[in-house]
Parts: sequence; structure tokens; C-alpha cells
Amino acid sequence: MRSPVALAFTLAVALGSGLAMPARAQLVRIPGTTVTLTAPPGFVLSRKFPGLENPDTGSSITILEYAPERYAELAAAFTSPKTAASRFDAEGVRITRVEQFSADSGTIPVAIGSQETRNKEVDKYFALFGGTRPDTKTVLVTLSIAESSELGHSGIESILRSVTLGHVQTIDEKVAKLPFTFKAVAPFHAGDVLPGDIV
Repeated sequence: MRSPVALAFTLAVALGSGLAMPARAQLVRIPGTTVTLTAPPGFVLSRKFPGLENPDTGSSITILEYAPERYAELAAAFTSPKTAASRFDAEGVRITRVEQFSADSGTIPVAIGSQETRNKEVDKYFALFGGTRPDTKTVLVTLSIAESSELGHSGIESILRSVTLGHVQTIDEKVAKLPFTFKAVAPFHAGDVLPGDIV
């Protein structure tokens, strides 16, 4: 049996190396999107798609952004499990129910089901954000959670409630940030602003 001093030393080493405690959830901005959310323990930024993935369990959180005016069209898919299934069944997803989650940004419609992929079953959650302000994009957050994941229903809700949408700059705001000034002469106008260019 180890002495109290030896046990204390072993614990100190474990804590110092980060082995004794699991990684804590942290707020993460998803590159290439306007979305910020809390990354659950074990999830890291993906190099394959906009979002997060857990290499150990194969779980993923994918972010897809659409124009603000697409919200009503996409929201129509969340009126019932049948309408949601018609939207997502092309991916082999079986939708079993649709729920409404409450968050600071408002009510979030969530279609819930499952999918068999690579000979294993994953739980699927499709959550729609946006629609409340014209300066935020419409965002579809898709969670594919493996059975081996420790995330429960409350964990999924926590992730979804942590989602925040960034401000989408108007053309005028983008133009104002350019390092030079210009005046569009009719019939021309600024259609969009890319880094260093006017399109």
C-alpha cells in the first residue's frame, strides 16, 4: 500500500498533466461560419467540414449556413416527423419526433431520429436557427451522436442552447471597412465585397 505522501505525489502529477480530469466544455467559433457554440468534452474542430468532431466516438456536429430569407422554407420541414423525414430521408435518416427547445435566441425546432452508417447506429439531431433577425443567417446544426458517446439528452440541449449566431454585415458595412473609398456610378452598384475586391 502506498504511503499518503506517495499518493499525494501521484495525484499531483496526474492533475498537472491533465489526466485526472476530462477536458471541460469550451466556447468555440466555427471557422468559415458566423456560429459560436460550446464544444463538449472530446470534440475538436474538424478539418473535413465546418463543425466539430470526436475522433474517439465518431460523433460530429456539422454547421450549414443559408441566406436569412431561407428560414421559412427550412422551418416548414420541422412541422411534423413526416415533413422532417421528407427533408432528411435522402440521407437514410429515420425521423421519429420533432421537439421545440427554448433558448435565449428563441424557440429552436429540432428533428430527432437515427441513422445507420458504417454498420453502426447514430442518433441524429437537426436543429434550425435564425429567422428572428435579418442580420443573422439561417443555420442548420446537425448532431450525429454515436451510441458510445456519453452525451445524453440534456447534453444535447446544452449544446444547442449554447449556439449563438454572429452578425451578418450589410454591403454598406463591408464597403465602409475597405482601405479605400469609391462611388458606384449607375447602373453599377456594389453587389458584394470580397477581400480586396468589389464584385
